Amino acid sequence: MPRSLALAVALLTTLTTLLRAQQDPAQRDSVDALVLDHDFTGSPEFVRVFLQGKQVYRAELSSVDVTLEIRTPIRRLQPPRVYPIFARSGSGMSVVEIYPEAGGEYELRPIGMEHGGVATHLRLFHDAAESQRRVAVLSKPGWEVGVEVFAGWNTGYAQSQDAAVVA
Repeated sequence: MPRSLALAVALLTTLTTLLRAQQDPAQRDSVDALVLDHDFTGSPEFVRVFLQGKQVYRAELSSVDVTLEIRTPIRRLQPPRVYPIFARSGSGMSVVEIYPEAGGEYELRPIGMEHGGVATHLRLFHDAAESQRRVAVLSKPGWEVGVEVFAGWNTGYAQSQDAAVVA
């Protein structure tokens, strides 16, 4: 009897552990993954890369005042939004975030202030933490409530009740 009781307890413990492990949510990546590492020579060159929809990517460019021009080889794809973010002061680099709405192949080209080719080093990362945040926000849309207040002042008119004197 004690032997069968010990066997039953061991079996129950094993099954409970296995069932509980199946119910735990899958661990998500929290580490940024390097997607692309490329040196641009300054000629009008581009690289093609596949970006997943609804994800966030961070591009680090080794030159200051440089951004990315992103085109789609397929016309029906909407180009992703590109937002410059602040880099560490004195770092000598530009950092932008890329928000593609749909997954697809995109052409990336660095452009400077004069909209020409720029010699720079591009490192493109998949930003895991921001992607998880974005997916969570997009999956649970909600309403926002706010108050808008407006006030104005115009000095183009006479400011007193007296009649204006015209000479």
